Amino acid sequence: MATWNERLKALRKRKGDSQADLAKLIGVGKTSISGYELNTSVPTMKSLLTLINYFDVSADYFLGFSDDPTPNDNKLADNLASKMDNSYDELDEIDKKEIQDFISFVISRKNK
Repeated sequence: MATWNERLKALRKRKGDSQADLAKLIGVGKTSISGYELNTSVPTMKSLLTLINYFDVSADYFLGFSDDPTPNDNKLADNLASKMDNSYDELDEIDKKEIQDFISFVISRKNK
């Protein structure tokens, strides 16, 4: 199974987007997309959910837990996104860092 960063690159190329195009779509810098694809940086939860929704794939597929790209209506991603939209900005920096560290942990565990 492909890793999440390999999936990101393949999905981006399949859509015909450059790294700059994708960065603009999700509101990050081009270097962020490059870092994601090289597995030298990890997207924020909000960026991750935006990518999953943009490519219209399941979170399990995007993260490399499944080879089936069929979204299960992305209910989990949509639910997390709505919670992020409503609450994420209200969190302090320590809480935001904990969320990002957890995402990094899950992704790094999968890539081993």
